[in-house]
Amino acid sequence: MEKMDEPVLPSVATSPVQPYSEHIQTKQKPPLSPTKPSISKSSPNFLVSHNPMDRLSDTSPSLKPVLRRNSRPDSFNFNYRVGDNSKPIASTGSSPYSDSEHGGLSVKSSEASISTLLQHTNRTPSPFSPILNRESLVAVGSPSLGATISNRFSRFETLASLMYDTEVSAVRSTDTRTPLTHRRLKSFVHDCSIPLPGLSRSSRVGVLLPEGPELAVCLVALLSHCCVVPMNSHLTAREVAAELAQLRADAVVLNAVDHNEELVRILSATGVTTMFLFPDTLHCGLFTLSLSSISEGGVYDLISITSGTRNRSTASKKRQSSLISFMMGDTASTTTTHSTHEYTDPEDTVMILRTSGTSGSKKTVPYTLRTLVVGAKCVAESWGLSPHDVNLNMMPLYHVGGIVRNLLAPILSGGTVIITPGFDAVAFWEILQNHSPTWYYAVPTMHMAILEEGVEVMKKGHKLGDGLRTSIRMIANAGGGLPHSLALQLRTVFQGSTVLPSYGMTECMPIATPPLHYNLEKPGTSGVSVGPEIAIMDTNNVALSAGSFGRIMVRGKPVFGGYENDDDANARAFTPDGFFDTGDMGYLDEDGYLFITGRSKEVINRGGEIISPVEIEDAVLSHPRVMNVIAFSVPHSVLQETVGIVIVARDASSRVGLLEIQRHVSSILHPTKWPQFIVYMSEVPKNQTNKPLRIKLAERLALEEQSDSTPINQRHMEAECPPKGTPISVKIKCQPVSSVNVEKLGKMLCLMPSTREARIFSFQTGEMTAFVAGKHGLSKEDVHDFLLERVHDYEIPQDIIVVDRIPKDSNGTISFEKCKKIYMEKREEDLSDTERALVDLFAKVLGLGRRPKKSDDFFELGGGSLTAGKVTALIRNKFGVRLAPMVIFQYRSAEKLSVALVEALQVDREKPGTNGKSFAFDGKTKSENPVSLKAAYSQLLPMLMIRPLRSIALWLTFAHILSFIHLTLFFEFNDRGTVRTSLIIIIQLIIAGAITGLIFQVLSPIVCLIAKWTLIGRYKAGEYPLWGSAYLRWWLVDQVLLQFDSGVFGWSNITRIAFWKLMGADIAWDFKFDKNLLIREFDLIKIEENCIVVDSLMRPFTMEPGLMVLKPIVIERNSILNMKSSIAPGSVIKANTVLPPMSSSYDASTESSEKYRIFAGTGPDPNIFILLLFGYPFIAIFNALCLIPWACMVYWMVQFPFFGSPNDGTYLFLSNFGQLVLHFRNPRRIGIHILASLAHQLIAPFLRVALLILVKRCVIGKFTPGEKRRSQVQLLRHWIMSTLVDSGNLGGVYELLGRHYEGISIIYRALGAKVGKRVYWPGTPMNFYEFDLIDVGDDVVFGSRSKFVFSDTIETRRIQVQAGAMVADRCVILPGAVVGKNAMIGSGSLLSKNGFYPPGSTWIGSKGGDAILWDAGNPEVAEQEPTLRPFGKAFYLKEANFKVFSQGFVFAYSAAFETFSTILWSFPLLVAITLSGSYYDIALSKTSEAEAQGHLHFALGYLFTYYWAVAISLTIPIIGKRFVTRRLTPGSYDWDMSDYCQRWQVAITMQKISSDLVNDLRGSAFIVSYFRAMGCSIGERVCLYPTGGDPMMTEPDLVSIGDHTVIDKASIVAHINSKGKFALNELQIGSFCVLRSDARLLSGAEMCDNSRLMERTLVLGGDTVESGKVMQGWPANDHIYD
Repeated sequence: MEKMDEPVLPSVATSPVQPYSEHIQTKQKPPLSPTKPSISKSSPNFLVSHNPMDRLSDTSPSLKPVLRRNSRPDSFNFNYRVGDNSKPIASTGSSPYSDSEHGGLSVKSSEASISTLLQHTNRTPSPFSPILNRESLVAVGSPSLGATISNRFSRFETLASLMYDTEVSAVRSTDTRTPLTHRRLKSFVHDCSIPLPGLSRSSRVGVLLPEGPELAVCLVALLSHCCVVPMNSHLTAREVAAELAQLRADAVVLNAVDHNEELVRILSATGVTTMFLFPDTLHCGLFTLSLSSISEGGVYDLISITSGTRNRSTASKKRQSSLISFMMGDTASTTTTHSTHEYTDPEDTVMILRTSGTSGSKKTVPYTLRTLVVGAKCVAESWGLSPHDVNLNMMPLYHVGGIVRNLLAPILSGGTVIITPGFDAVAFWEILQNHSPTWYYAVPTMHMAILEEGVEVMKKGHKLGDGLRTSIRMIANAGGGLPHSLALQLRTVFQGSTVLPSYGMTECMPIATPPLHYNLEKPGTSGVSVGPEIAIMDTNNVALSAGSFGRIMVRGKPVFGGYENDDDANARAFTPDGFFDTGDMGYLDEDGYLFITGRSKEVINRGGEIISPVEIEDAVLSHPRVMNVIAFSVPHSVLQETVGIVIVARDASSRVGLLEIQRHVSSILHPTKWPQFIVYMSEVPKNQTNKPLRIKLAERLALEEQSDSTPINQRHMEAECPPKGTPISVKIKCQPVSSVNVEKLGKMLCLMPSTREARIFSFQTGEMTAFVAGKHGLSKEDVHDFLLERVHDYEIPQDIIVVDRIPKDSNGTISFEKCKKIYMEKREEDLSDTERALVDLFAKVLGLGRRPKKSDDFFELGGGSLTAGKVTALIRNKFGVRLAPMVIFQYRSAEKLSVALVEALQVDREKPGTNGKSFAFDGKTKSENPVSLKAAYSQLLPMLMIRPLRSIALWLTFAHILSFIHLTLFFEFNDRGTVRTSLIIIIQLIIAGAITGLIFQVLSPIVCLIAKWTLIGRYKAGEYPLWGSAYLRWWLVDQVLLQFDSGVFGWSNITRIAFWKLMGADIAWDFKFDKNLLIREFDLIKIEENCIVVDSLMRPFTMEPGLMVLKPIVIERNSILNMKSSIAPGSVIKANTVLPPMSSSYDASTESSEKYRIFAGTGPDPNIFILLLFGYPFIAIFNALCLIPWACMVYWMVQFPFFGSPNDGTYLFLSNFGQLVLHFRNPRRIGIHILASLAHQLIAPFLRVALLILVKRCVIGKFTPGEKRRSQVQLLRHWIMSTLVDSGNLGGVYELLGRHYEGISIIYRALGAKVGKRVYWPGTPMNFYEFDLIDVGDDVVFGSRSKFVFSDTIETRRIQVQAGAMVADRCVILPGAVVGKNAMIGSGSLLSKNGFYPPGSTWIGSKGGDAILWDAGNPEVAEQEPTLRPFGKAFYLKEANFKVFSQGFVFAYSAAFETFSTILWSFPLLVAITLSGSYYDIALSKTSEAEAQGHLHFALGYLFTYYWAVAISLTIPIIGKRFVTRRLTPGSYDWDMSDYCQRWQVAITMQKISSDLVNDLRGSAFIVSYFRAMGCSIGERVCLYPTGGDPMMTEPDLVSIGDHTVIDKASIVAHINSKGKFALNELQIGSFCVLRSDARLLSGAEMCDNSRLMERTLVLGGDTVESGKVMQGWPANDHIYD
């Protein structure tokens, strides 16, 4: 090995985090194939350092010593405390610090510095001599320390070549054996021979040895020749065998003295070679290895090996000896026969470890030799390790921390490691005294045990001296966060030692540690980078700025290269540019210090706030009665998670209670971080490496969901701590703490000095009151302190009343009633008005049956963060002043809170006015009477006149056109009954229908134009009374537009623009939009050139209580409004504005960005000539084929001619219309007509789906992801498919199959979608047609009105929704989005392009073009959780406590209601024909008068029957509500627990009959009456849905609406379907409230009087919109109303 002139210079540098946004796509999901991280100097992310020192290898020539000044305040200094441990380094041999001229260097001063060593020249160099360029390491873009070390040692050959050749001890033991020097260790490793046939560098050898020096040396030796597999010696035989089999081990090393014979037999049976290790009795660490076999008698024999029994790759020589010694030749007690092996090179895999599996699944981590060397050297340089340093190792050497930090780092820095038999706190102090270690590295539980034992040792006096030695240079922490309080204790006990937290993991060791001058000035930090690059990234894999919380990512050496044989894990773990996701969460501060807030699997997500368990533990540990603690998440009914703690009490007989813990941490932690639940254990759960196990702890303990109403005495549990290393899948027995023994407690009080008598009462449920009679001067504090030392905190009574004598009855027994009277008198107190109001509020919110004292603690009464929020809301209502909920945490009693409230009231009075104004109705009635004759008549016209007269006109037109065609086209009387004639008649019918439709397409826009310009003229901005003349005229025009629409003007975008212009709109001709755009109030719309609007709501109409309000909308040039955007009346969208999807005009100034232009995909459509030549004909043929079921019935009908022949008597006396009516009224023909209608409604939809599948497979083909292609062929494919799929209703099959069930999945699969099992499809179909691009897992739940977007203007991407996930209503999922397993996408969420939404996470709404993270969840846990939902259990597995409808039954009742509806709405026509035919039977005349009479009879018959059909249609949903769903009550109605859901589906099917009719009544008094009949409580002059509902209320009997409230196209839904869990909650809307279009009130929400929701606003379940508040946003936020 070539050596260099320069000595070791301990050094470290941080690696600045560089932004990698240019290389990471937004919310990049894990790669689909494993991506091995690579670090290349050519990479733009990894800038090259130009210091020539950085390019040195171990073969570099001698260099002059160079010192460089650190440029950062956090750089390491290299002074370290040696104390009185220093001793001369031997001058013999070749030591890195030997001096040939001076005969050695003795370091004696306690303050000696490494820099003094640099004054000595000509010393023997270390292989790590090159000096790091610290300036380059801290400069922007510089390589990490790990990369620098890796580059400097890019050409080392073997592990032995890096080892020191000195007489300094390398390995020590705690017994009397001679230490193993570096020289002897190096020679041992270099010259060893392994008795394994066919050994190669890739051979895998397990090491299962007890902790000790032999284990350490064996690991180092095997690393030099093969791949070592360290094993936990505490595993059972079968666990060891399974691990070795999974890791494909060729052999295993066992202890010859003490081994498991069962294991040897199992391994022999599995073909794993066993080698026995015989320790040397003189030198610690040296040993002999021997092969073994089992003879037939079961006796172990040492055998001669001549050839391998396995097929291994390569070996230098085969073994020839019968007993091969694995020892140094100069020290062996036996003759050694050497066999030369290949040495492992830097890129060989030399070690295999398994991850700890705390998340439930272990992964295999391979290490190359270079990775281990770089990691060890990073540790050595960052901790300033030198040949002087002596490490005390009590950490296990089957974990990467112990191997790299405690074994390799000391050896490769020329220092010493003391290897102990394992952790022993007593032995620690003895070793500290006798072996003078300078540093140790341990986990927090070991530190605490050491401190505890130290206290005992100091009390007793150390047996080896008068005093106890506590001087040690450095203490390093591992395996978990280092609580600040613990760090302070360590530094105090160990006389000012440097206490360093550290951070590393199995996949990368090390990652971070603070500089050596660290003085605990940054509590909670893990330090600065000491190896890889560190970045904090969001879920998009975009690097975040300093102080931003996110995922901790590392890249570069010593990060491992990827999990073995686990492509999926690698794909999830690594980003495309090589960053590895540690699974931890945290942030980097401005100085580059890393703060870990917890494992992403361990953090507590309290209502969206991420809480670090380490922070909680640090605070709780500072309580003097707590010995140990871990914090974990406990499920919460509203917050999802809250804080729980496991406490190990110092005194098991006097446990600290939850209230005392909360009091203690109140000055340290924010109130949201206070523990809310305690579990008492004798020790905290740990894994084999002593890491505390927080993951799944609540699940293991089987803790129930908590709520703020859970009594405080029910939040104390006790459990048995499982043995160390127990898998997290094993449950932990847990139970409530023992109930208070009242009699025992009373007797204990009687034992108190100065106490004569005591008795415990319970005057309030769940509370205890102690009456204590004692001597004068006895106080309740004395009683409390007495009990505190003898019972658990939670057993101490809530009230202690000290009296002279406990009242008794006349018979001498203690009087309960008299004691209660005293108790009540004690509670009476003088209260100010404010205090009285506050205690009443406390009682109301907490549901107390009594008035609490003004001094009572709100939280001790059972309050929590949610109830604190309710109190502040009530305070705002009562006092008109806004207090933050956190004020309750500061002023916890009514007495203290009243002081804060009075001060706030005074400040509020002194505030100047604001520009905005609060929303409050002035109390004056502004609307007119909704049931006046004028209003009632006007608002009945659409349903009772316009709709039926339109139908009458359509049928009469059709009849006359058919008559005309009969006389002029393709008809011969003498061919009746032939196939040719029948087909001709069918053609005549189709032509007549087409001409009729065309006529009405032409007439419809004319009717609209006439109605608009005659009834209104021009729309004018202003406020108009509801149900006044202006409103009624507006309403009538809107109904005309609803029923007639734009007709032929709707055939293309350019014609629609023409229609809107004719109606008065000011719209540029180049305006682009999609077919879903609805424009009304035309004169108030202005859209300038080059604008795009996609599927957005844009109406100048809105309402205030009693008023219709019209305000203009202006969209200036070059603006884009993306899908599902809402534009409020009065908005002006400035030029060049680009709104993201799912936004509103209120966001225009904050969310607009050019990047959203790519989502405005409104086309283009194919060329018009392509459409005329191919598109339209194809659609026409397709639609004609869909008419086959109807045509078959008509074919049967036309066998009975519609018209008479010249031979018929009636032919001479009746017109063609009369003949048509007369012949059609025949009962047989009427029956066939009904059958034809049913065939069209029930059979044709399935034919349409079959044809659609055929077209998709044979004509359209697959849609594939990739760059957006715009060839005419591709455009035609998309146009045809989108036209055929239309709204996604599948021609009616969607509803016939029941919407939610497997039938829909089957169809989607046939169309190319990848759909799992038990998918719950939405009630309203999702409108998409690129079925090949959707991947839906098992048990996914979809909400209604969501939109999948597979393409933008750039590319097409696949969308994936993994198993168990839920996509709620009104979501927009953009191309490439991936919804993780069991993730929850809440209402109105926008999933960004290529966004990855991790398993178990919860998202809602949108902000800035992406969903808002509501709960990060626990991805690892979510991956393991089952996905089966109540819907799947009930409908598919039939695991329900009621009779579950089958798919066949669902189709049957759907078809039955469709049949009923078809027949019902056929009757007006049939009765009209029958009545008219009866007239012609009598009249027999062709005169115009007779013709008019015939038409009149037709119209009267139609109207009469139509009115009856209307009455029946409106009555059926009411009947269904009363007898099918019945009166609803709030509660849980899961599919597998209640039959309500399937009854609800039946009721919805019944309501379909009247849906169009209810729409005709919107905005009138009649729709209010309809919903009252459905059970809704509605006040006076309420205006409902004047522009329609989306949907209208579905559970009206759970909705309450006050007087004068106005509700536009808003969603009022009282049910919530969360991942298949179905619940009903009441919705309360006060008086004078406003819900504008696109507002949504979730189940359980409440609106107080005079509150309003603006456009696109979501109020979450359980939230209250206070009186006078204006809310906007999704989710809602305060909004200033101008």
